[in-house]
Amino acid sequence: YGPTEATISCLRHVLSQDDSDGIVPIGRPFDGVDALVVGEDGKELPEGETGLLHIGGRQVAEGYLSDPEKTAAAFVSLPGREERFYDTGDLVSRQGSTLHFHGRNDFQTKIRGYRVEIGEVETALRQQAGGRNVVALTWPPGAANATHIVAAVETEAETPEIDRRAMSNWLPDYMMPSTIFGLIEFPKNVSGKVDRQAIARAIEARIAARKEADEGSFAGRVLAAILTVKPSLGSATIHGAENLLEAGLDSMDFVRLTILLDQLLNFRLI
Repeated sequence: YGPTEATISCLRHVLSQDDSDGIVPIGRPFDGVDALVVGEDGKELPEGETGLLHIGGRQVAEGYLSDPEKTAAAFVSLPGREERFYDTGDLVSRQGSTLHFHGRNDFQTKIRGYRVEIGEVETALRQQAGGRNVVALTWPPGAANATHIVAAVETEAETPEIDRRAMSNWLPDYMMPSTIFGLIEFPKNVSGKVDRQAIARAIEARIAARKEADEGSFAGRVLAAILTVKPSLGSATIHGAENLLEAGLDSMDFVRLTILLDQLLNFRLI
């Protein structure tokens, strides 16, 4: 584990058979690296409590080039400590000398007045999804007052089988995803990271297609299948293209689509 601001790698965890279940820890700091879990007051939290990970030591950068405001916000002083620390924005907890990742601080939000950490939702969902990639989103997207959470699992199943009862042992009702979608492959941004906005657009299109399908529209069910295979596409892009190749599907997407159409609609393309 490590952010660019701390020379890419600054914590490590040695895998063992004990790591076969659950989420792998981000580990222990390298020699010469300080890794502190701090609360809102900037003071270190006791073992087991979740706080912000701050990295200090010789691997930490001086700051951002020609950006003093961003540097001052991210490279901070902590009470009772002389050295500067980099505020990673990652939520972690400590068990013994090992750190565990719980999500991003900037993914904190409120649902019906309750504070929600999206990372906690994703951790619980990932355990029920067999360790697959998952994304949880507040809904409606971009709304100032979100009313619920929807989620996506990277899987070929259109509707992933999730043990909601088991998830409810981890999450209160207001943090449970109202709907969980399966996407064959999560769209990525130019940095190679999961594109949450593209996933939100794909889910919006899937919801619209599902509504059409519920109303008996065959076209709506086909559209839902296409968006399952290629979630980065929008319904407007698909409807506006002369064919699916022009819309953005490749040969592997077509193979997946033919299988999906056969499974969902008993409709075979020859």
